[in-house]
Amino acid sequence: MQDYPRLLSRDSRVGFTQLERWCCFAACKNNAIDAASQFEKTGFAESASTAEAAIYNMFADKLRKIGADVASSKLEEFGGVPTQVGPKIVLSPSFAMTMEELKRKFLSPEKVSVSRKSTLHLEGRDIEVKSLDLDGTLIVKAVPGAHVVIDGLKVENEGWKLDPITGEDSDSIPEALRIRGYTLEKKGGQTTHTFTEPGHYNLRS
Repeated sequence: MQDYPRLLSRDSRVGFTQLERWCCFAACKNNAIDAASQFEKTGFAESASTAEAAIYNMFADKLRKIGADVASSKLEEFGGVPTQVGPKIVLSPSFAMTMEELKRKFLSPEKVSVSRKSTLHLEGRDIEVKSLDLDGTLIVKAVPGAHVVIDGLKVENEGWKLDPITGEDSDSIPEALRIRGYTLEKKGGQTTHTFTEPGHYNLRS
């Protein structure tokens, strides 16, 4: 990226598109010690925990922008790295890639509520959300042709939690998890709906 201008002549006409950081950039390049130091200097730790949180927060911000009631994040610390922790939301590319697609999938965003402790994963091109009250973990996956409508669904469970890694147990945890500063605790329960056959399905309470 930085070397591209060197390939251009003085007569080249160059334009660019500038986006806000929250929707286009989340680096993951620092260990916990360096990340904590960089956060103090720049406000951006660029660590494993903050990069992962940035993805969740990006999807949360997109849902807020179309009118959904999504709880805000709060600053927590993992391995000395301050991290904005909020609802863990993953909207797969098969579900929606653009804001226009997102608006078509959430037909009544004002009827969608997601609490701070929640985890939401939607995967499938034919899933639509009309109304949802989520306080916990909800996973919905559907193959192409499985038309799933979430309408009047209320989900409440303990959900998934981020369990900080302490010095006492760090040696027994794989390095790939240690660099995040936490493990994902899934024992609190979840609601999962997987649709493997085409058809029409409704999810409601």
